[in-house]
Amino acid sequence: MQNDRPSITRWLQNNWLELLLLGILVLALYWAGRTVIALLPKAAPEPAGVPTMSAVDSLESPSETPDGATPARRFFDGTIAQGYVGSQVALGPRAVGTSGHKAVSELIVDELNRSGWLVEESPFDLGGIPMKNLIAKTGSGNAGLVIIASHYDTSPVADLDPGIENRDSPVPGANDGGSGTAVLLELARIMDQDSLNSEVWLAFLDGHYDPRGLTGEPISAGATFLAQNLSTEPDAVVLIDLAGDADQLLLIDGNSDPDLSRELWDIGERLGYSRWFVPETEPSFDNGVFDFRSRDIPAANIVDADYTFLRTSQDTTDKIRASSLDRVGRVLQEYLEN
Repeated sequence: MQNDRPSITRWLQNNWLELLLLGILVLALYWAGRTVIALLPKAAPEPAGVPTMSAVDSLESPSETPDGATPARRFFDGTIAQGYVGSQVALGPRAVGTSGHKAVSELIVDELNRSGWLVEESPFDLGGIPMKNLIAKTGSGNAGLVIIASHYDTSPVADLDPGIENRDSPVPGANDGGSGTAVLLELARIMDQDSLNSEVWLAFLDGHYDPRGLTGEPISAGATFLAQNLSTEPDAVVLIDLAGDADQLLLIDGNSDPDLSRELWDIGERLGYSRWFVPETEPSFDNGVFDFRSRDIPAANIVDADYTFLRTSQDTTDKIRASSLDRVGRVLQEYLEN
């Protein structure tokens, strides 16, 4: 039988032109593709080990910025402040004269140095018992002086504890002593010192409680000493205490300067905190504010005077909320920067 199929040679001879054109087309497409790829911008590989920034991290100013660039404003971080509370409580009770008290004063100085503040120790004594205020300073005095203060010692006795057997025990001081100190440390960390229009002191006050344990009532020895020994009269003093509890309610203290209090509570309202910064006056809470008011210095308390666990063995870190610390810190940051 005769094979009707053309041979390969015959087929190539009959279709050589089509094959040539097809080869030219394939080569053209290949070189065109390479040219396009070469012209595309190449993304730089992300360095290994660089974490993705969180929502909070994105608010932080970078440690270095290009020449002429304005660093992003940093904001008070209640979560970091809550960590400062935990660091203090981990040192144990911080009543004057205890190892915990010595350790917390060292922690405060270390953190302030790390944040670039000038730290001065201001020693005094009460009945022969040595104490010291820690004053962190920054800014220019061209527009006056503002002092934000809180005590860092804790009560040596839990005299308000519901359990009688606990009333001679020292207080852990998470909110009472720990929260105000944490707010000041976080302010020191995030404040843009170069942008301040006034001189700012962060005053860590000692001797809020009598270390002899004769009473659990505050004596505010550190506030008294500061008020009596001011080298420069401040334009305003704001005292912080009991700032971090979950059931936060901040009323205007009856001893406080009404104009300064109104300014602070107005900031709270603008920031959306009117549920917690309630502009109603409560009975006086003497947290040392009277020492300044009696010298005609505008002074105001930001304090939750209705803290359930005040001067009890239950004043522990589980009572602290980052959101509560954040509200107080944001109000103070806005006040100082604007």
